[in-house]
Amino acid sequence: MLPHVELNRTFWPLGDSHEYDPDRLRATSAFGLNQFHWPELLEMSRVVILAEAGTGKTHELRQIARRLRTEGN
Repeated sequence: MLPHVELNRTFWPLGDSHEYDPDRLRATSAFGLNQFHWPELLEMSRVVILAEAGTGKTHELRQIARRLRTEGN
């Protein structure tokens, strides 16, 4: 297995269709608005992560789970 490389992933909330405007998401992310990182996601009771196949979702989630277990969470 390849070693894990820690990434500074950024997550955006998606709601109703009027909120999902790729141009608006890019513009707000440029200013760091309306973004989440792993610490914020881990505080939430439920999260759905959507991304293209092969972007490392499974690997990263497994690594997060390992880290949480090591920390006793």
